[in-house]
Amino acid sequence: MLLQSEEVLFRPWCLLELYAAATAGIPIVSLACSGKGYDFAAAEDHLLHLDTSLPTSNPSAFGVLEANDAPVLRVAHVLWACIPNIISVPLNSSGSENAIRAAVADLVKAMHRARAIPAPSDAEAWLGDREARDWPRPHN
Repeated sequence: MLLQSEEVLFRPWCLLELYAAATAGIPIVSLACSGKGYDFAAAEDHLLHLDTSLPTSNPSAFGVLEANDAPVLRVAHVLWACIPNIISVPLNSSGSENAIRAAVADLVKAMHRARAIPAPSDAEAWLGDREARDWPRPHN
């Protein structure tokens, strides 16, 4: 389970756990915690550019990944293909008791329905697509 908060994808142990799950074919279920600052677009961009964004957001994280046989570009490739494609279950912990129970019921259903997203294999094509996406386009 991924508890989506503002800095969760800056933490090397969280990245390692997500990477291990994704590469082992273990489904990941995401819980979007209200008020915790998770920005879906920023997270996708962070994962796409993990090799350059992680040293800025958490300088020691890069070494932790590498020391645990998780090359940063491979982690970026796998998690970028996986995490943004997971439907998140919303949770407002300040909501009513009924709303919280409903969210927990939704989470349980999501866990039963969860399927692994296959880890991608073509890193060269992914890097090419990433470069094309980042390439500055002329303004009309």
